[in-house]
Amino acid sequence: MKETKKNRAFETFKLIAQMIDMGQIPSLESLLQPLVEKTTQITDSKTVDNIIKVFAHVQNGLKQNRSCDVATTLPFFTKLITDHLIAKPEQEKQQEVEKKLQAEREFNRPHKKNDSLIIPPQPRQTKAVQVSNIKKASNNHIIVAFGLDLVNGFLRNNVLKKKNEEHYALLKPIADILSLCLEQQSDNVIVVSLKIISVLYEWPEFSNLSSAEELLRKSFDFLQATNHSSPITAASFKAIATILRSKKNECRLSPQNLVFLLNHILSNLEDLENHQGQSVVFTVLKAILESGTLHPMVYDVMDRLGKFILQSFKPVVRENSRMLFVYFLINYPLGEKRLQQHLDFIMTNLNYYNSESRETLLSLLNDIFMKFPSEVLDTRAEYFFLPLVLSLVNDEDPKCRALVGNVIKTLFTSLSILKCTSLFDILISFLQKSSSIDAVQLGALQVFGMVLDVERLKMEKYLPTFLPYVKRFLLSDEIDISNTQLKEPWLIIYTSVIVLEKIMKAFPKMIINKELEELWEMILKKRYLLHEHTWIRLATARLFGTYFSIRINTVPLTDKSNDWFTQPGTIFKIAKQSCSQIESEFLNKELGTQITKNLIYLEGCLIKFPQFSPKIENFENEITKPQKEPKKQTEGLPPSQWILRRLTYMAKRMISTKEAGVHCIFQWIGVMTNNLPEDILKQYLLPMLFPLYVYSEMVITEETPSDIVENNKIAKEIMNYMKEKVGTPEFVQHYEQVMSKIIKKRVSRKQKVALEAVINPEAAARNKIKKNLAKKESKKRKFMQNHVPMKEPIKVRKLDVSDKVKRIGLLDGMGKEF
Repeated sequence: MKETKKNRAFETFKLIAQMIDMGQIPSLESLLQPLVEKTTQITDSKTVDNIIKVFAHVQNGLKQNRSCDVATTLPFFTKLITDHLIAKPEQEKQQEVEKKLQAEREFNRPHKKNDSLIIPPQPRQTKAVQVSNIKKASNNHIIVAFGLDLVNGFLRNNVLKKKNEEHYALLKPIADILSLCLEQQSDNVIVVSLKIISVLYEWPEFSNLSSAEELLRKSFDFLQATNHSSPITAASFKAIATILRSKKNECRLSPQNLVFLLNHILSNLEDLENHQGQSVVFTVLKAILESGTLHPMVYDVMDRLGKFILQSFKPVVRENSRMLFVYFLINYPLGEKRLQQHLDFIMTNLNYYNSESRETLLSLLNDIFMKFPSEVLDTRAEYFFLPLVLSLVNDEDPKCRALVGNVIKTLFTSLSILKCTSLFDILISFLQKSSSIDAVQLGALQVFGMVLDVERLKMEKYLPTFLPYVKRFLLSDEIDISNTQLKEPWLIIYTSVIVLEKIMKAFPKMIINKELEELWEMILKKRYLLHEHTWIRLATARLFGTYFSIRINTVPLTDKSNDWFTQPGTIFKIAKQSCSQIESEFLNKELGTQITKNLIYLEGCLIKFPQFSPKIENFENEITKPQKEPKKQTEGLPPSQWILRRLTYMAKRMISTKEAGVHCIFQWIGVMTNNLPEDILKQYLLPMLFPLYVYSEMVITEETPSDIVENNKIAKEIMNYMKEKVGTPEFVQHYEQVMSKIIKKRVSRKQKVALEAVINPEAAARNKIKKNLAKKESKKRKFMQNHVPMKEPIKVRKLDVSDKVKRIGLLDGMGKEF
């Protein structure tokens, strides 16, 4: 065609193949027949390359064609493949065998020593016609590979379904000619045929065919005749794995093939980090293990594979090695001694230097506990348990510690009840060891908290034994934390709070237990909600949140409630400490959300049951002393209004400095606006509007930080909801009051500045110069940030303000020139 002379002519074939009706055989014939005829006629290598490109574009177009009808197209391509396969005659096969035997005899027979300087005569060329016939026939592999590629595409794209009998009937002719396809002289045909085998023999119907033995033998021949980097090697590996894993066929490896295959795997394991066919190696090894083939070399391969769980730097290699190793330990016949060797390898490497390798090893151990028989685990319970407790305490990686906790929990789930009881006795002995707290005691308490939710252990009977130790760790009056043997003494309190929270979740009825009242009172007294460590703050806030949620569902608060929570001032103390948490510099999203939930519940309790907390009189504020709220605003207020005033005052003070705290307060205001009745909301409306008004009036630009933009949006949404709930007249009245008060404050602030300029002009001049210099440096810094790529942060140069003031004569006299 004329278009084939252009560079983009190949795209034409793709478009035609994409648009034709594949359900009509004449359409396919009209497209492919000229290409097939041209392929069988050409001998020029350049033309052959162009033909291959054309077939590739046609293949891509047919794969994108939406009119594909498998019932019509698959028989057509099967016939196309069959018509162009080259079958070797039996006589030719016999001649090849005789040539091999003759070559071996010639090689073993002693030869006469020839003179190396004599040039042998050039052999006479014969059968020129046969050579041309071979060239003509050699192009058929292009057509065969084209057809096989399309069939392989149908299989890979799930166009052909396994449970469909019609599809099985369509693929049966393909399965019959695969053996002949493997006899072709083209590597591409062989590779595609092996790929089809690796998919086709996963079908239950094909796995029982008698041709599996022959295909397995030929796959081994290819594997032995090619090197590791050849694509035929990878395809042969996959084909062998698929045939071996077929459950219905009776293919078994001969001892020679098994040894060759294991040696091949061992050679690949040496270079597994850089080997491209990693998945193929693991697939073949899994097929050998699943086939149940017994051989001494299998144990050697698995010993080598176990080391990759630790030594490999690739997560995929570690994970595949772990899965095969678990299957090997569970399903392969192992003696007591060999099993113990593998377990020793696992337990001794729990403190391996690489944390990712430890994670894989712990996942392996977790699988063993889940799948091993309980009788085997019972005999080795202490052997597993003690190293895991030490690893739980000593491991510095948080993710590994969490995995160790899951592994211990799985161990308790898999052991018998009697053996779990003996392990609890060990934990108690750890706790009773000495008066000082060490890492082992802390680990014992952590283990107790981890297994609390294992239902079959019925942990409630162990609570009287472990609760005294939880109290002991929480009540610092009984122990000296500074004398403990722990690197981080705060872990004592943190672990105790976490265990107490898990006890609450596992046994909700414990909230009315008289034995725990002392714990709650001490938690408030020791101010763990305001502890210097953020983890303890979060754990304590979550503990109170768990208590509140359980109390709502099990023991709701009433006027007749009489426990530690309803004692005068208790609810208000929790609320005060929760308010102070919002001002923390380390406030994060999780802690802020939990504080907001707690304050919502506490505010509701104070509004509904005001008798549980007295009025605020001479209250000593818990906020930072230099920034106290005036006492006249809080004295004599009901506790519920005090919390409102406290939070709104904090929101005004934290504007543009602590946006996370402002976000928490706005969330609290929004929920309270929704929960409060209209009459009570009107009483709270004025103080609520102050911080909301300030944020809603902010000017938002592209340079405004995202957290300020979000708070501005929330403030406007809350104000709109308030307006809908209380009505427009009531809302506008309060809104105008807030606006007038803020304007008055701004005017008074300006008057104060002007008055100060008259009374103390030198100080006013200094302040003005400071502001101007700060603005100048800010503009300069922004310009440098936007136009100059910075490798280091820009340091703002400190200016001597007094020198500037002297230059304009403000210290020596106003208006004096320099």
